[in-house]
Amino acid sequence: MQMIEKQQLIKEPLDKDTLKLAQVIYSTFVANDDDPYMYIPLKRLYALFGLDDSSRSRERVLEMFLELMEPIKVQDFEFLGKKYPEKILEFCAFNEIEKDGELYMEIELNEMYLEAMKNYMTDPFLEVN
Repeated sequence: MQMIEKQQLIKEPLDKDTLKLAQVIYSTFVANDDDPYMYIPLKRLYALFGLDDSSRSRERVLEMFLELMEPIKVQDFEFLGKKYPEKILEFCAFNEIEKDGELYMEIELNEMYLEAMKNYMTDPFLEVN
């Protein structure tokens, strides 16, 4: 069995609201049987953070998503049997979409990122199983 060296993958701690957003995304992933694709209504996110339905609230949610997108670099990373000497990963991909007159965040959680967090990160910010 290969010994994994833990790495400091996140240089600065996440804002508390951004951490809460990451937890909501991860919880949704787990609740949906580990399906990395999800849609979360913006109104649900506004309610979660005590925001009103305004353009400023929309900007705040986008700021949190952008903070989550800060890439990490993992050395000697292995995923599904493939080895990477160095791999750059982002938490998720996201896009704002409108469906039936309502705005949603379309999200694809990066499973490689979760693997890196679980097994390679010295200070994982989520409880990843």
